[in-house]
Amino acid sequence: MNTEFPMLKFMTLTRIAILLWSGCDIQNSMAKYFLEGDQTLEKWSSIEEILKLKIVKCLILPNELKIVLSSLVKPIGDRIKHIIQHMYSNDYLPSHFMSILSWTLLGTIDAKKTAEAVIKDKNVSIIKRYEIACTYCLKDKILKLWTELPESNKTDYLNATGPLREMPCLPFYWASYMRDE
Repeated sequence: MNTEFPMLKFMTLTRIAILLWSGCDIQNSMAKYFLEGDQTLEKWSSIEEILKLKIVKCLILPNELKIVLSSLVKPIGDRIKHIIQHMYSNDYLPSHFMSILSWTLLGTIDAKKTAEAVIKDKNVSIIKRYEIACTYCLKDKILKLWTELPESNKTDYLNATGPLREMPCLPFYWASYMRDE
């Protein structure tokens, strides 16, 4: 048997865990967590606990599967939390954010595909969309977004000045690339 692909049981349980994280009540709790600014470990853990309780009390599954499914709640939640913190600011999170996430068979988020989807959202600032495109080296998107950036931001990127100086270097690299084009 080819060991590169996960077992069907794992894939199914992972998909169920993702669907549980996608429930309206959980999405609302996550949105509240990210948008209220009080992002404590305790509050995130309470969302995870709600999901684990749902698995134990509401799902009609053998106990063995409930245990495995419960063990997937935290790692999948951590992936969701990480990508949201990375791609969105604390003042905006679309109501359909879970449908934007692109998942692999292994239960990880395909960050590049997710980035492509986030970049399409005009509610995300042009600066943030440019930075995301640069982070994932989405050249076509970078070229388009560069033309939309205000001149002051282009200057900041080209000169590595202002509040941008604290950022990862890829947006600066791409700005230099755009200047040399």
